[in-house]
Amino acid sequence: MNAKNLISALLLALLVASPAMAKKHHAAPKKKAAPTAAATSWAGEFQPAKTPFKAPEGYGVQVLDPVGARVLKPKGWFYDRAYDPRGYTWIISREDPSAKKGYQTGLRIQLLQGVERGTKKSPRDFVADYFAKKKAAAKALPSSLGDCDDKNFPSLRRACLETEDTVPGQGKHKFHIAYSGFWNDATDTVILMTLGAPVVEWKKIHDTAKLLMNQADLPDVEKRLREAADHKVGGCPAGMEHQPEEKLYAYTQAGGKGTPGLFTIGGIGNAEFAIGPNDPHPLSAGEVAGMIKASPDYKPDAKIILHWPYSTAGSAPFAKELHSILGNEVTGANGPLWWYPDGSTVVTDPKNGLQLPNAQNITTCFQSDGVALTGETCRKIAASLDHSKAIFGNTIFMPQNCDALGAMAFNAIMGQRDDSFALYLYYSFVNLSRDRASTWLSLAAYGHQPLAEYYAAEEVRYSNKDLYRQLLNHAAKDGDKKAATELSAGTLK
Repeated sequence: MNAKNLISALLLALLVASPAMAKKHHAAPKKKAAPTAAATSWAGEFQPAKTPFKAPEGYGVQVLDPVGARVLKPKGWFYDRAYDPRGYTWIISREDPSAKKGYQTGLRIQLLQGVERGTKKSPRDFVADYFAKKKAAAKALPSSLGDCDDKNFPSLRRACLETEDTVPGQGKHKFHIAYSGFWNDATDTVILMTLGAPVVEWKKIHDTAKLLMNQADLPDVEKRLREAADHKVGGCPAGMEHQPEEKLYAYTQAGGKGTPGLFTIGGIGNAEFAIGPNDPHPLSAGEVAGMIKASPDYKPDAKIILHWPYSTAGSAPFAKELHSILGNEVTGANGPLWWYPDGSTVVTDPKNGLQLPNAQNITTCFQSDGVALTGETCRKIAASLDHSKAIFGNTIFMPQNCDALGAMAFNAIMGQRDDSFALYLYYSFVNLSRDRASTWLSLAAYGHQPLAEYYAAEEVRYSNKDLYRQLLNHAAKDGDKKAATELSAGTLK
């Protein structure tokens, strides 16, 4: 799946996913809350523990992204996961959970965060009340899956229950349902494991059910994520620091005013967006084109330079759209762009990732008059620059330091929508990763962060008009004034 389709799939998922998903505890949901195709984007954010966890013959080990927990998965079965602001849900099922009828036989794992904060009940009492309601509404069954102990789950306490019950969407058919409730009062966490199968199928899958319910690596989630957050995040140069917006724009104005035939736009942006001063909303190519035409320095035959990081990286949709509107040649930086106090700038090789400028990684030098130089001429200019003074063009989207990235990821995983949106900006404008950016954006927008919803709309403006309008409506309803203005103007096409 390419990045554009991945973005659309994730953002569409946040519109169709049921916000009450974490409260559903039946075996066969009518709708799948998140498309399977998007599942890869959470891989690798937090690695599973190194403790041994082996799968018997006929099974594999399934890592539950992004928290690094592990369960057994019978070969040939399906895996799916979804996010809700209260936590995560994972499904291991014999039938495809995305099918119209959902699945009948499978394991559902739910991580509920901030239980006492949200319910005024301790995690232990939450599980006890949940089981009491299940017993009152269904036929209780004797335990068939072995002792309900927590010896394999040292950071969690455990309670178990088995019932015979019907489930929504499956008519009057009876299901054998086994529950395991895990809790940790200290970290305010509950994990619910629910394994269901038609009563007539129970004997056939009994041994599988016993393995799935009793052999799992369910960590103390908060402790695991905090440990992961303590490690420095890769791809973040230690010498790179967050700079305020006014200082960045001061750098873009340093040096000469340019030369005839060139129209240089200094600013903040990437290949998809430009960001104007004093407004965090992205500017469309049409808006920027209007600003260019209004400038007394603009000439119809001028070469336009987009003087910000990644402005012409990849397929460069923003640059192409600007060229389509104006007709001028549009060029820029295909990688990280760094500014110097004298108005000079350099571009480093994007193949090296995000690295501070040095003699080996600089590919292009922009002089203060906007002229771009490469090869030996650029190397001579680069050798004369004090690279310790270089400032990355989009460093406004850096956290205060590299170590803060891990803490932001932990907070985002635990449901902090503003941290999730900040990570989207980091992976979109600083250390490029389309998969990670789309993941964090979808989580922030799912949590009704208005600016994230606006960016989500902009991500699909040209590829999915219907989704664009829906997301813009969400942003407006959640208080984004620019989204509301654009909707009220009635000019969306």
